[in-house]
Amino acid sequence: RNLIYCNSSSWPPWEISCGGFKLIRRRNLSEQLDHKTFDLLGVLSGRDYPTHEVDIYLNEALGFELFQVEQKRRDASLPEGERAKLDEEFRGLMAQAEKEKFTVRMKAIPEQVRMDIVQKLEEEYPEKKDFMGKPQENLEKDTEFTKRMWRAYIQAVVDPSGAVATVGEEEVNALYANAPSTAHDTINTGLAELQIGPKAGFEAKAKETNFLSEASPEG
Repeated sequence: RNLIYCNSSSWPPWEISCGGFKLIRRRNLSEQLDHKTFDLLGVLSGRDYPTHEVDIYLNEALGFELFQVEQKRRDASLPEGERAKLDEEFRGLMAQAEKEKFTVRMKAIPEQVRMDIVQKLEEEYPEKKDFMGKPQENLEKDTEFTKRMWRAYIQAVVDPSGAVATVGEEEVNALYANAPSTAHDTINTGLAELQIGPKAGFEAKAKETNFLSEASPEG
């Protein structure tokens, strides 16, 4: 919908001409001035952002061993003795994987930061179109977008011993280049959850509030 121009300089002062209609505004101006006030800029500048942690595994060989043993365990024709051995081997590999777990700590960013990243990329990688006028895929631009989002969101990486590594451009580039695809998927999923999670949470609250209101005997 378009905005409707409203003329607030009409007379009398408690009427506002708006799109052919006259709206009556509150005549007691002193009542408006009696409302409590607050510092909106302070609230916006001081607000916090959600944090999230995801676990990644860098030992692909171990992951493949887990896959192979799990495939064997699914064989319904296995003798019970063989199945017990595979179960024990699988538990051992799981315990080993737990000892090789790295934790990526992330924190959400202001919307303006995300928009600045997008705008900067648009300037550095102008959109190109094919002969049919459709935007061409730009893998370099997509890669750079992911790296910059990782740099903005990832705060630190914790190794299996609990030691913490802070993350900057060099670390993100190394992580992006050397981490297995499963780690990429996990990090990107965690990042997406930080983006959509707050919205989904407030939508759930709104639905619950509406449900409770409709269920109330008072309406």
